Amino acid sequence: MSLTASALWLAEEMRLPVFACGHDKRPVTQHGFHDATRDPAEIRLQFSTPGAAMIGVPTGQGAGFFVVDLDVKNGGQGMEWLAANQHRLPLTRTHKTRSGGQHLLFQWPEGRTIRNSASRVAPGVDVRGNGGYIIAPPSPDYEIADAAAPMPAPAWLLDLIDPPAAPAAVRDPRPAPAPRTSGDGTRYGLTALDNECQAILSAPDGGKHDTLNRAAFSIGGLVAAGELAEGPALQALASALAGIASRCEDYPAAQKTLGAAFRAGMAKPREAPPRLVRRVVEEYAPTRQEPPPLTEAPEHWGAEPDFEPDMIQVERIAPSAGKSPLWVDRAAFNAAAIPRRPWAVPGYLMRGSVTVLSGQGAGGKSSLVVRWTINAALGQAIGQFAPSAPLKVVNYNTEDDRDEQQRRYSAALKASGHDPDLMQDIIRCGPEDVGTLFERDQTTGRITPTAAMAQLEELCVSTDADVLFCDPLAELHNAEENDNTAMRAVVAAFRSLAKRLNIAVVILHHDRKGNSAPGDMDRVRGASAISGAVRVMLTLTTMTEEEADKLGINPEERRRHFRIDGAKSNYAPTQEAEWWRLAAYEIENGEQIAACMPWQAPSPWAGLQWDQITKIMAEIEAGPGRAGALWMVDKKGAFWAGHVLMKHSSLNEKQAGVLLKAWEANGVLQHEPFTNEKGNERNGYTVNRTKFSEMRQQKEAA
Repeated sequence: MSLTASALWLAEEMRLPVFACGHDKRPVTQHGFHDATRDPAEIRLQFSTPGAAMIGVPTGQGAGFFVVDLDVKNGGQGMEWLAANQHRLPLTRTHKTRSGGQHLLFQWPEGRTIRNSASRVAPGVDVRGNGGYIIAPPSPDYEIADAAAPMPAPAWLLDLIDPPAAPAAVRDPRPAPAPRTSGDGTRYGLTALDNECQAILSAPDGGKHDTLNRAAFSIGGLVAAGELAEGPALQALASALAGIASRCEDYPAAQKTLGAAFRAGMAKPREAPPRLVRRVVEEYAPTRQEPPPLTEAPEHWGAEPDFEPDMIQVERIAPSAGKSPLWVDRAAFNAAAIPRRPWAVPGYLMRGSVTVLSGQGAGGKSSLVVRWTINAALGQAIGQFAPSAPLKVVNYNTEDDRDEQQRRYSAALKASGHDPDLMQDIIRCGPEDVGTLFERDQTTGRITPTAAMAQLEELCVSTDADVLFCDPLAELHNAEENDNTAMRAVVAAFRSLAKRLNIAVVILHHDRKGNSAPGDMDRVRGASAISGAVRVMLTLTTMTEEEADKLGINPEERRRHFRIDGAKSNYAPTQEAEWWRLAAYEIENGEQIAACMPWQAPSPWAGLQWDQITKIMAEIEAGPGRAGALWMVDKKGAFWAGHVLMKHSSLNEKQAGVLLKAWEANGVLQHEPFTNEKGNERNGYTVNRTKFSEMRQQKEAA
């Protein structure tokens, strides 16, 4: 693709304004990034300018994103900073630069001022915001390392880039005495403050910032609730921070973090927990004696204060009316009367549960889902995917717009020969803007459905849907993908949806970078809770070079083939691997669009008719020389035998070699030593007529 075509693609498909730059990355236009445009005529004019060699894209609030530029040239330590902070950064859109560094693209944060800066965050970590620009792929030597959408930047990173103003009380780093008088707070509040100050003083290297942020936020919440006095509490935190000043890499930044977190906590009051109550429900423990009072304080998590014995009381409560909180089963039961599991597609999709299909990007997941939805609507099996009945399907795709969805379905209908009228049972939908379905509050952890999720749920209800496909997981939520607690909550939200609507939910997800072993549930990108919280997991894996060689697939055709393996199934036996193949089909508008079909690896007869097999066996048995001679099992002989196969079939050379090995494996062709005309001992093939007859019986039975 030419540079002009690439620039047009970025403007049209990615909706990005672009401008022309030279090899030195400087604009070749008169007004630099102010000349950025999405107008096709203007783009063609700019990129026809002498010296235009790269594509510039402005950053900032107008563009909707800012960039963290990880520099490695001239001693830059950007990649070292990334390695140290990778665990607390979201997976976001990432570009590789020609110097070996990276551009991390983040959504523009509302209410923040992000300006260009150099090494403010850390040595070699630059920022491109308002008034800045980057060179974008596919400019020469620039490429996409992660095609995910730009994600929101974490608060700690925003605080480093755009530090909030600190309150006056925090500006003085001199230690202040911790409060000890009753007027400074309640016993609970003072105990919590002491614990948080101690946590700051003992915070390990690498964890000081997070500890300070959590402590200040927690105490700010107690101040807002009246558990602590604001001035003394803030002074105590400042004193604790001053105690570790010598270990802080950037003490002023730590002070600002303290002030920002304290103010954020003040906005969310946090009262002391009620007196701990040990409850006994009379109805469910009628003979249980009153439990003795606790003499030891229970264990606590984090920096919460210890509970003292006099804070614990026992309260006997009456059972609530209606449904019991527990079900209890102790009677004999009739196994024949147990309801069947509510499979929509046995082994794949079950009502009330979540299935995850994971694979590398551009591996064929979306094409596979298109084909699955067609057969689900028909109630017809395809491969091992066998719907129990015709199903109503909703396919929510955040990456393909309406036109692209129609292209994919047109190609799949062309490949399968099905009637387009069935599309009324396949509801295709996607976001007009952002596709997030669930939002997680970074402070409370609460999961909240978005307006898009509310409309999607209503769509499932109004259409009486049986299955909901959602593609891909990274676009469906705003949680930190590597956070187990966060991702467990996200999957739980989808599982709750599945149970509430009695539908099967299928989520498409991406693998980690690198090799992906088929059927490995740990290969999915992000937290392990993603695979741990679902009931069925399937993996999609592109055919490897070794598999292609074994199955007789030419190297240039390898990536058109992929396999589906069961990685996890709590309710059914794990699925055996099944193969699919992508092929291009011309749809009615004249475009060539990919669609997938089930693919069978070469069998012992590889689709040959019996008269073909008989001719091949006779010619192989006769050998390349005189009649009745054995042909040698050497390179020359194998080459000749392969051509015998190709002469009587449509197999290519690799497939012919695979078929010969299959016949040898099942005993139809057997090795037999012989002496050639020169008296040399050689190894040849002969046809085992008994095995040959058995193979014919198997073929006829099939």
